[in-house]
Amino acid sequence: MTYYLKDWFLNLKHCNTFEADNYSINDENTNQNTIKTNLQKTYNRLILLLNSTSSLLTINCFILGFLTKYLVTGDQLSGLQFLVVTFVVLTSCLFYYPSYNLIDIGYINLRIIRWIYSLTVISTFFFLLRNHTKACSSVGLCGTIGLKILREIPFIFPKTFTFNELLIISSFISCGAFTFFMHMTQIFKPENDEVVVIEQAIIWLILVTIFTSQIGKKSLVLFVSGCMLALALYFVPMCFVLIKKNPFLWLIDYLFYQNQKRILIFGYWLSLFFFMSFVIFLIKLKETKDKKFLKDSNRHKKLTKIRKIFHLLIILVFVFGFVHDRSLLLLCSYGMLILLILNELIRYYKIGILGNMIQELLVIFLDEKDTNSSLILSHIYLLIGLSFPFWFSSFNEFNLAELSGLITVGIGDSFASIVGSKFGKHKLPRSNKTVEGSLAMVFSQLFFYILLIQIGLIDLTHYENYIFILVNLSLSGYVEAFTKDNDNVVLPIVIYPFLYLIK
Repeated sequence: MTYYLKDWFLNLKHCNTFEADNYSINDENTNQNTIKTNLQKTYNRLILLLNSTSSLLTINCFILGFLTKYLVTGDQLSGLQFLVVTFVVLTSCLFYYPSYNLIDIGYINLRIIRWIYSLTVISTFFFLLRNHTKACSSVGLCGTIGLKILREIPFIFPKTFTFNELLIISSFISCGAFTFFMHMTQIFKPENDEVVVIEQAIIWLILVTIFTSQIGKKSLVLFVSGCMLALALYFVPMCFVLIKKNPFLWLIDYLFYQNQKRILIFGYWLSLFFFMSFVIFLIKLKETKDKKFLKDSNRHKKLTKIRKIFHLLIILVFVFGFVHDRSLLLLCSYGMLILLILNELIRYYKIGILGNMIQELLVIFLDEKDTNSSLILSHIYLLIGLSFPFWFSSFNEFNLAELSGLITVGIGDSFASIVGSKFGKHKLPRSNKTVEGSLAMVFSQLFFYILLIQIGLIDLTHYENYIFILVNLSLSGYVEAFTKDNDNVVLPIVIYPFLYLIK
């Protein structure tokens, strides 16, 4: 079991355990009595402590987000989702953190936190399930699915995920599977037809992924045939059963007839899409003419400018949809996620000519996070980071937590990257990030909070709101500076529970 866990950890990205081991070995090979060696040893441990604390904060805020939503809204489904997520996190920390891990050798002791998790799960389990005994088996089943994913993914895609990223993805999948089971068994009914279509589309994507991974010859014709077969045999019949309509006719009616304003929204989004396509074409043309483009010493700065253009465009898409039609934004954000995963599926398996074309297009935008990874996920993480606070929201009433992705990723992280790449002079320890970039992130978010106060979304007569805003600024700045996870995902998670408490 020890060898399995060690191999499992070696397949993770940025594993603090083995960094700590390396530091210990280096320290043992030097003169322990010298001041320089002791200072270096203390410095190494301090950096690892900051990184580990950042990871621990992310995990705790992730669980706290589900708990806060349940306590604020009283939604029973949210409480059950909290149980599923906590089950996955708790079991992962108990069984997938080896005894020689950094957190277990004196820097941070997780024993107390594990006991708190255990007591929380047991007490909340009995409290929430007292009226939902049928959900008991689904909680355990979906939690087991998440643990299976957590166990196998590092071997399938080595050096692609950090432990936190893997834990968050596994928990999201478990939570989504649990919600799907609750809707299918009618224990909790879907809010509307859009939710039903989205759930069936995700199942269709899973079927396509399984089919693609099993076929020997990765031809485009075979891939398209598999997609059409899954549509004909699963997606269309299930939608007929659940919403009593042809899903494609329902989609046309939903987009163009139920609300005439959606045509204008789609036109606006299409104009942004064509602009993005034009930018990609110019970049590819420039790269073809100038072989030194994106290959010189200023590559990182050029990539940052290009990526932030896309950040800005995606923000415009979300803000416009959020203001004018939240239901449409929900449907389209899930649809875009499915398209991006299909896109990555074609690239990873090199399906036909499309696989090579997608690889050539995406390689322009690769950064240090994707360079050594099996998958290219930064753009998918960006969409998830902006969308997931909205996905887990309620249609009945607006909550400021829905903006956590926009505040951290759309505004804070964008300003941090632009300011850090252009004006950054003082590097943070063992990182490409700068002090100037981190400060830009904090102050840009502060200005946005001031804007929210001015338009009346934050009421300062509730003095506790000052505390929550300061906590959000502090946590997001700290995690952005020291996290080794993809900040597109972890930053919205960190401030999500505290935004829920702002009135």
